[in-house]
Amino acid sequence: MFKRLIINADDFGLTSGINYGILHAFLNQSISSTSLMMNASQTLEAIEIMKRYQMKCVGIHINITLGKPVSHPCDVPSLIDETGCFHKADWWFHNQANEDELILEFDNQIALFEKLTGQKPSHINYHHRYDFYQYYPHLFQ
Repeated sequence: MFKRLIINADDFGLTSGINYGILHAFLNQSISSTSLMMNASQTLEAIEIMKRYQMKCVGIHINITLGKPVSHPCDVPSLIDETGCFHKADWWFHNQANEDELILEFDNQIALFEKLTGQKPSHINYHHRYDFYQYYPHLFQ
């Protein structure tokens, strides 16, 4: 049986330093893939790098614990705090968000990925290791 080791670099788009660190790792074949955050401060820079260097194995790093949603804040009020930013990571372990709002934000992040990159994500993972399956198992059926 053939086994393949996948080494993924997440947080692509979070900062310029991370973007160029991931590019360096990609060019030196130190990583197999990367995961792009759609609501980070340097997402557009990451997309330019991705396109310029023809990075194809790029997934989406779904994020609901840092920054602002890609959805309109009025559409996802249970996901955000009074400043319009996502609740911090520890909030999610003690509180429940509206499931329809979670699905909407996930869908909108994926749609924005496809629109801006011109490709489908090669994989999906989550920022801050939040286990949606544990808290919302019926969303995966």
